Amino acid sequence: MKELFERDSYLKPVDAIFNRQITEYDLKSANTSIAREFGLLPEEVIKEIECLPKKERVICIGNIKRENPTYDNLEQHSFAIARSMFLSTNDIQDEDILTIKRDAIFVVGVPVKNEQITKNLTFRKKGVYTSYIHLSPLEVYYNPLLGLTVKGIRDDIYEMYHKEYFGNFLDKVFMRKEKEQDVLMFVRKFWDEYKWLQLESGYYREFNAQSRFRYRDGDTAMEEYMDNLKILNTQYNHFKITELTKILLNHTK
Repeated sequence: MKELFERDSYLKPVDAIFNRQITEYDLKSANTSIAREFGLLPEEVIKEIECLPKKERVICIGNIKRENPTYDNLEQHSFAIARSMFLSTNDIQDEDILTIKRDAIFVVGVPVKNEQITKNLTFRKKGVYTSYIHLSPLEVYYNPLLGLTVKGIRDDIYEMYHKEYFGNFLDKVFMRKEKEQDVLMFVRKFWDEYKWLQLESGYYREFNAQSRFRYRDGDTAMEEYMDNLKILNTQYNHFKITELTKILLNHTK
């Protein structure tokens, strides 16, 4: 079995964490930093890539991997070494890691004193959260000052379609849970309003990457007909509310 630092993708098998600091660190200029630190590309090539806009940098690295089939494996191995260096330098144990996403590591409760690992490798602090819920396949992180960060839905999609609706509901759930208020009663009331179609239409948009309304037959619904909620299939978010309730029950004393 691979060591944890060797995994490009990892998620700790916990359904939620409440009232603990969760800090997201990501490797600055990941692809070029790795290439420079481990000598994967000539310096002049790295400098050319660094001058490109972000989207073109990604395309350029992709082209390099297509032209050199071994590059992807070399880069993957180098990322693993970089993660290992970051974890060992800061005495972070496997149980302290919530998730790994190639060039990002989410650490629970451990203060990180050394963000700069070498001259070329810096794991900078990107986000700080106080609670987390895994609503599979989504990871939902909460900061009481900044609100929610949802991994699994594009930021622009979340802001446009969910922030004022299902995201607002989850924000209130986190707030009540952290303040030890009666969160289960709040969720029960919300569920009753959801079930009887008493909420604004935005709450019935599926809380996932596709973020669609659906007709009862499963087809994607036309946006202009959302005033008639009775024609919608509302089961997807129903299941999310049920899943959330089970998680909260698991974390209720």
